[in-house]
Amino acid sequence: MKILVTGGAGFIGTHLVDELLKQNHEVLVFDNLSTGRIDNISKEAAFVKGDITSKYDIFKLPKDFDAVYHLAGLLDVKASLNNPSYYTTTNVVGTSNILEFCKDNNIKKFIYASSCASEKPISSPYALTKYLPEYYCNMYNNLFDIDTLNVRFYNVYGENMNVSGYRLVLSIFLEKFSLGEPLPIVGDGEQTRDFIYVGDIISGLISALKPNNTNIRTINLGTNQAISINQIVKMFGSPKTTNIPERDEPKHITPADINPAKDLLNWEPKMKLEKWIKTQIQ
Repeated sequence: MKILVTGGAGFIGTHLVDELLKQNHEVLVFDNLSTGRIDNISKEAAFVKGDITSKYDIFKLPKDFDAVYHLAGLLDVKASLNNPSYYTTTNVVGTSNILEFCKDNNIKKFIYASSCASEKPISSPYALTKYLPEYYCNMYNNLFDIDTLNVRFYNVYGENMNVSGYRLVLSIFLEKFSLGEPLPIVGDGEQTRDFIYVGDIISGLISALKPNNTNIRTINLGTNQAISINQIVKMFGSPKTTNIPERDEPKHITPADINPAKDLLNWEPKMKLEKWIKTQIQ
């Protein structure tokens, strides 16, 4: 298949591109390189620099793709509070632009990288701008017969995580641990998240390429397990820690309901967080 990956220079995108190439697909990456790096993209993949908010940039793309993975977008909850319109333009209008590109060019498979934040869409501009495109995808499925799937990622960790800009706590902990510095714990450390390995995300995304003849249009990729920051600290052994002030963010998150993903994709996560951490700190 010939496949377009928007945001293919980012953390998850590069893992996806590598796996698609291993499976002998032809891949083109479309990325503005605002957070991704061209050095991360396999030389076997084609690359076009461009922005999903620019119809001029999108027009430069080939028109004969069999499928689109739409991973491009803005990720930072805190930053979205300061600039909601920027997030709306990028995440909502940008997704609409790529869907329109699919409609205009008879591309019948579209996989949208949504977020667990969509579970509570009015909690932040970021959450709302990840949630609304799910409805755009559903509309394009209903009106234009595009096989769309909304894939909600939970807290994704793994090799080549971002080390600047928006960072997952695991990225910060690994850096501090390697330097022999205290691990920074926000508040009391009892806040929980559902952490999912990037390799498990990729296996789900690859499985999502198959035709979907069901009514399932939204799935969650997580582990269905809530893990606290304090539990993660213990996985590092007995590291030094330091407490920093609490942030205005949800204390707990509802673990992913992965039953729709199991039903649709015959998928379930394999990697255990503690096992992965051990491989990184040995």
